[in-house]
Amino acid sequence: MIRSDFKINIKSKCQEAEKRIREFIRYTPLEFSFYLSKKTQSEVFLKLENIQITRSFKIRGVMNKILSLSEAQRKKGLLTASSGNHGAAVSYVSKKLGIKAALFLPSYVPKTKIESLKIYDPEIEIIGAQPENSPVMYESLKAGKILEMESKPTLSDGTAGGIEQGSITYDLCRDYVDRFVILSEHEIKQAIKLVIEKEHFLLEGAAALSVAALIKEKENFIHKKVVLIISGSKLSLEKLKQIIME
Repeated sequence: MIRSDFKINIKSKCQEAEKRIREFIRYTPLEFSFYLSKKTQSEVFLKLENIQITRSFKIRGVMNKILSLSEAQRKKGLLTASSGNHGAAVSYVSKKLGIKAALFLPSYVPKTKIESLKIYDPEIEIIGAQPENSPVMYESLKAGKILEMESKPTLSDGTAGGIEQGSITYDLCRDYVDRFVILSEHEIKQAIKLVIEKEHFLLEGAAALSVAALIKEKENFIHKKVVLIISGSKLSLEKLKQIIME
């Protein structure tokens, strides 16, 4: 027989844990299963933790445990052994909270599980794009200092022009951008036309740089995940007509 005070304590602990992890996890739906309910002549619901972050319920326990650690304990880092789901949860949570973690996996772990773990410490390449008519940031970074350069007219007016001395954008690009792709006006125009025709939305010249860069270097992105930042849609009617007519 389970004592009533034990039940109350467990319920309290569960409520505390739920409150602790609430903002960090996904609220997964509770779906009614018509098939299983009919087959078993009962009411069957499915709690879809398969669509939870890291695709497993394991993140709930991992998140609760790590959030329960003291600051001193977190600074020591984490060490865990897992054949898959628990390791993926630890990888995700440690990255989310900025905690160092080491994972040990048995030699028989399937390749697919190892690859899923690697998703939560990914190697990301940040690529900048500039018009060749105004590559001020690109040239400044090459020179190691902010340059004063004359810019030619460009569809990418949002990225055109000089860089103010002391601007934080120079330091950010220096520290975080891995490389740049320089684009011609023709390449920018073609990117705008492609997005309008295939994606059916309007974008401005500066926003088209990412699309143009992808098209120009498409061979470099085969089998990779790519995020294109579409920064805006303000394109004048005059420029739009010019682009479409060419």
